[in-house]
Amino acid sequence: MKRKLFSMLMLLVILVGAILMQNSINVQAVSKKNSYISNKKFRGTFEYKGEKRNWKKGWYSVIIHKITKNGKIRFNLDRGGRNASPLYGTDVLTARIKGNKAKFTYKEDGWGNKGKGTIVFNKNGTIYLTVKQTYTSAWNRSTLEISKTIFKKSRK
Repeated sequence: MKRKLFSMLMLLVILVGAILMQNSINVQAVSKKNSYISNKKFRGTFEYKGEKRNWKKGWYSVIIHKITKNGKIRFNLDRGGRNASPLYGTDVLTARIKGNKAKFTYKEDGWGNKGKGTIVFNKNGTIYLTVKQTYTSAWNRSTLEISKTIFKKSRK
């Protein structure tokens, strides 16, 4: 009787250990996949201040509000003209992060233009932004278009 009870107990311990081991491996693999894309590292304002990194040439900013654990990002885009005059802005946009990229579309900026783009997250804490305008409104003065440009987190 003791021998059967001991055998059953050992079998139960082995099964529970195998189940726990399998779950812990899956959890570790998921956490390692996108561990550097987090609220702590990427939440805030990322800026590009024109070709000579000054306000006289205009500026772009990406304001990242939240990155969820299931891979969604909430952000908006802003663009200013010469001498820091604000030109364009989008409403808050939502996109899904796949790998280290998030592709998005915006239905309307501050002047009625429409477009699409991609944010690429770098391990060093910077992002690349590409935006292409797909519709130009009659009120258009400029564009949010930008091509593979690096943005750094502002020190505010």
